[in-house]
Amino acid sequence: SKFTYSIEKSGSSYISIHFASFDFSKECSMEISDANGVLAAEYSLQGRRNLGNFWARHVEGDTLNLLVFCVLGAGENKVDFEIDEIVAGLPDETIADDIFDDSANRPSVGDGEPDARYLRTQDLFPLQ
Repeated sequence: SKFTYSIEKSGSSYISIHFASFDFSKECSMEISDANGVLAAEYSLQGRRNLGNFWARHVEGDTLNLLVFCVLGAGENKVDFEIDEIVAGLPDETIADDIFDDSANRPSVGDGEPDARYLRTQDLFPLQ
């Protein structure tokens, strides 16, 4: 059996997801691909390096597909996962340049780090 899930953020340059938990039986696995079906990663058991909690490999473009499949009749088909963060790259690399003429005038927080409004990624669904 198989199930497909899609995550889309229109116009994004990439999408990445974080698994708060990932636990599959050995008969099951998950493929992560882009909108064209180009495979980015395949995970089974407890996912990347058997951590159970990890960032999946990102896909280029504005759509990330998850294909979950299990071999029927091969034993227990356990599929348990929770996605707690989705991050997408912003399509316009020059957004800060459009706002400020001089890069030296870009705002920063007290420790010199760039203001979060001008970072190139965006949390879509911070689920904490």
